[in-house]
Amino acid sequence: MGSQSHHTRRTLLCALPAGLAASAIPVWAKPTAPIILKAPPGSVRVDPPPAAKVTVTGESNIRVGSRGEAITAPDRPIARGAALAHFEVGFENGDHKFRHLQLRVESENSVKVAFADQNGDDPFEADARWINLSDGRSGLVSGQGHGRAVTKMALRQYQDHVFALRGFEFRRAPGTDANIRHLAIRHRNGILEVLLSDDEGEGGSRFDDGSGVPRVGDPPEVWETYVQRQFQRQLLGGGRQGRPYDFSVQYVWIPKSLVASTGVVTGSERGTRDAARVPPGRAVLSGFSFSFLNSDHHLLTLMVSTLEGGMGRFRDNNEDDPVRWSIEYVALRS
Repeated sequence: MGSQSHHTRRTLLCALPAGLAASAIPVWAKPTAPIILKAPPGSVRVDPPPAAKVTVTGESNIRVGSRGEAITAPDRPIARGAALAHFEVGFENGDHKFRHLQLRVESENSVKVAFADQNGDDPFEADARWINLSDGRSGLVSGQGHGRAVTKMALRQYQDHVFALRGFEFRRAPGTDANIRHLAIRHRNGILEVLLSDDEGEGGSRFDDGSGVPRVGDPPEVWETYVQRQFQRQLLGGGRQGRPYDFSVQYVWIPKSLVASTGVVTGSERGTRDAARVPPGRAVLSGFSFSFLNSDHHLLTLMVSTLEGGMGRFRDNNEDDPVRWSIEYVALRS
């Protein structure tokens, strides 16, 4: 009787249309769909794993002066597994509102650089350095964010590898620009975090009441708590999503066998660094975060570097505004 009943049920299922037959399968017998972190529209591309032991093979550098956007060649080819160690961009005719920042490796002999406001006609200078690796798992993620929240996207992780930056781009809508308050790219346990925000004008996120602002010399964790509180207030304030932007992040996974240490260097306005330093030797960037602590501002210079102990710079013309920055790094074995 049991065998006949099972045969009858199977016959009936086979007779059903495909959609109904699938719905008739017990829930416990259906394949479980993977849980994917909800993210803005975007794309992720990852290269295949390297075939041999990865080693440091040298450095590649660029230095360019242009207006708006430029394509330039490095002094030596940039390897597929190269990671960014330093970059600095700055307007040459005073500070401006922000629309477009780009530093992306297009090929081994081509880098796209941009630093522009709405009309893209202001002169800028930029320089950057990559540490070349003999191979590596490189990837690209792109998406859309808005100024009232940290955008989070899941990345495929690799065991015994460490995340590092290769290039990036932030772009507000064509024909628009705005001041800047926060700018960040960070990696946390397989999740990429991206933020670009301003104060969104009157009634926006001018949330700082002056209370509880850390002082220069306070421990890094005090500053981190303060900046995170700003992010949260900005997310909740005003009930609006905030100014939209597009972003892309190029990255590489470095084998732990090549990693000597990882860490964070923090600092404040006027290039002041806290006690921690990037160790001597070669190091690459794995993330950065910048915040004006009093309000949004025009931007004159942005610098992120692992060189000479690590340093960040984020300023407008007058350099009198309270700023907090952090640089996350990966120190490489010599």
